[in-house]
Amino acid sequence: NHYGSPVKVLEYMAMGKATIAPKLGPLEDIIHNGTEGILFKPKDRFQLASKIIFLLNNKKVRIEMGERARKIVESRFNWESNALKIIDFAYKI
Repeated sequence: NHYGSPVKVLEYMAMGKATIAPKLGPLEDIIHNGTEGILFKPKDRFQLASKIIFLLNNKKVRIEMGERARKIVESRFNWESNALKIIDFAYKI
């Protein structure tokens, strides 16, 4: 799908999992390729497979990526952060 809401990906990241996702708008907003997760060209099953194999063969990278992903979710995608975004938006209108 085109990920109108990337909630499932955020849940994986919150669990400290290195996440592989297609390069689509909402996902690119939360995953910096190679840092908090890995992005691949949508519908490219060969690229997806190569990213999976890469993470399977690189435990250290997988663990570090998962830890960074969890920290991003904890700091940017929480109730307090969401509330501050809403308040900021409300003051602008």
